[in-house]
Amino acid sequence: MLALVVDVQEVFMHCAKAFIRSRLWQPDHWPERKISPTLAEWVVGTVVKEQTLEQVQAIHMNDQETRLY
Repeated sequence: MLALVVDVQEVFMHCAKAFIRSRLWQPDHWPERKISPTLAEWVVGTVVKEQTLEQVQAIHMNDQETRLY
């Protein structure tokens, strides 16, 4: 599971209907999870890493098993 924390610095007002029309809180309008990258894929794709995808995935799996709680 991946969580994203957003620290808002500035907000611009827009039409309230835009938020309603976005259907943001309706899960049946969310994209399929299959098209979302895994955490390891995201790290390899966005952070300069010398490790391969498999190595990053192994690090994350180890952290999940040994450091999560």
